[in-house]
Amino acid sequence: MVELYKLYEVDDNFIQDLRQNVDSHVFSNINPNYNHTRKYLGVVLDINGYSYYAPLSSPKESDYIIIRGHKVIRNSILPIIRMVETDSNGERHLLGTIKLSNMIPIPKDKIVLYDLGNEQDQEYKNLVLKEKRFINRNEELILSYAEALYKEKTDGTSGKGYLTSTFDFCAFETYVKAQYTSPEI
Repeated sequence: MVELYKLYEVDDNFIQDLRQNVDSHVFSNINPNYNHTRKYLGVVLDINGYSYYAPLSSPKESDYIIIRGHKVIRNSILPIIRMVETDSNGERHLLGTIKLSNMIPIPKDKIVLYDLGNEQDQEYKNLVLKEKRFINRNEELILSYAEALYKEKTDGTSGKGYLTSTFDFCAFETYVKAQYTSPEI
């Protein structure tokens, strides 16, 4: 099976520039409250002629719902794909999420292929391998959700609540196109 999606890291200075000049909600791996530098991994998707970086995120309490006293993983929705693995006992485990609502156009010179072979933390390495398997098994779903979210956000006709917390893709495209080398694929 050919892996269309690989995991990438983003240039920290590029992220800080976007946070300062476009939207302060862009995920960052630099924060004085972090004990360790957080890895900022994501997938790159071709959307509207741009390379879009969709960041991965760790599971949060908001990714679960309580049903009849049991904690259950919420279903994926357009802005958030929940990466779920089912173990040999049939139990579902949330590996993390792909935050399509936080995807940004990215010039190719601002991303670096993540080298999993150099990962020293074996537990983290195993998690990332599971996430990659999920991503590769669900390539079409991820791209279709990303394209649908992009269309809903940019056409301005949908009144869906999740669009208020979705990045203004057009504002990012305008800024990146003006300030950086072309983010087209």
